Amino acid sequence: EVLMIDLTMTSLLPLLISAVTAATVSYITTGTEAMFKFHLDQAFEMERIPYVIMLGIFCGLVSLYFTRAMNSVEGLFGKLKGPYQKLALGGVMLSILIFLFPPLYGEGYDTIELLLNGTSNADWDTVMNNSFFYGHSQLLLLYLILIILFKVFASSATNGGGGCGGIFAPSLYLGCIAGFVFSHFSNDFEMTAFLPEKNFALLGMAGVMSGVMHAPLTGVFLIAELTGGYDLFLPLMIVTVAGVMENIGDDMMEAAQSLGANRFTAFLKVVFPMSLPGIIVGGILVFTGTLTAYTTPQLLGGNKNMVLSTFIYQRAMTVGDWNGAAVISLIMIIVTLVVI
Repeated sequence: EVLMIDLTMTSLLPLLISAVTAATVSYITTGTEAMFKFHLDQAFEMERIPYVIMLGIFCGLVSLYFTRAMNSVEGLFGKLKGPYQKLALGGVMLSILIFLFPPLYGEGYDTIELLLNGTSNADWDTVMNNSFFYGHSQLLLLYLILIILFKVFASSATNGGGGCGGIFAPSLYLGCIAGFVFSHFSNDFEMTAFLPEKNFALLGMAGVMSGVMHAPLTGVFLIAELTGGYDLFLPLMIVTVAGVMENIGDDMMEAAQSLGANRFTAFLKVVFPMSLPGIIVGGILVFTGTLTAYTTPQLLGGNKNMVLSTFIYQRAMTVGDWNGAAVISLIMIIVTLVVI
């Protein structure tokens, strides 16, 4: 999605074969369990879509800050001539940051597990253990916001000082904290809808990673695979596309405006076309991935939340209208073929 331009069957077939082969070998050797344990306690509700869009914008801003700040800090390390100077500066920066914020040590997977599986303030407050914020639960949001701001310096010090690092784990880490902060802050206001922190932490992981890598489809399916959170396909798609749109370079808009276009026209002619392929492909993939959803709606919602598959089952097995069920099934197949 990042490197290839020619997305044809000829170019995708070798990738599919290699991906399936690698996944099969991984399942045989390490098992089929997800990297992060995630259990969906509360299903996604349509009233939360505006909050998901706002989370996508917030994740886009976080990814923009992460990218630009990391480039600037690593540029400062690049100006140092000797490797020992880089090592000393990186070591001092990391030592101070880890002393003040212990969760910055390592990849941060423990913090991700905590935010994805915590259920109460007592669980979430443990992220402040061994820090100066320990015992001050009212400062949890401030503590996490400071981690978002300083994580980029810890990652840059690792890379610039000669260590081995990248952007994959930091983007997951920042996204998880960003989603948690967004939902936890929103839940402090009675006028807003309740936002499950663990669900929005998962969405934030997809949003920031997509914004950093400019790969919304990778963000959606990678996060779903890592956590097993397939039931959140729709909000995952919304937050990743919104994050990528927010992260489109300002130079594109400025170039369009320099040619006489206003901001609305520049959005229609520049931002929207650049995001449209991801929106279309993501919508198709989400549609096909949820097309056969029958077991989950039937077990969780029954007939209260009617979907097309349960409606077909009801017409055939309850009402006995086999002809009607057959017609609806045929329409469903035709629509599916047209969309695909």
